[in-house]
Amino acid sequence: MQPIHETLCLLVATGYLNEHLKEFEAMISPPKYLCTSCGRVGRETELLCLPIPIHLCEGSSEAENQP
Repeated sequence: MQPIHETLCLLVATGYLNEHLKEFEAMISPPKYLCTSCGRVGRETELLCLPIPIHLCEGSSEAENQP
C-alpha cells in the first residue's frame, strides 16, 4: 500500500472508500483523533481536517458516578 497524503474526507469524496475498504479501515483503527469538522475518526492527525485527541475509555467511570 502506498502512503496516503489526503484527508479521510477527500478519500471518501473521491471513491477511495468504495474501492479500498481494508486500507481505509487500517487508517481509522484504532481511532485516536476526532475531526471537529466532519466527525470522522482516524489513527493519525494528518488524515483529518481539524483533529483533536479522543479518549474513548479515560474517565468513563468518573462520568458515571457524577450526580
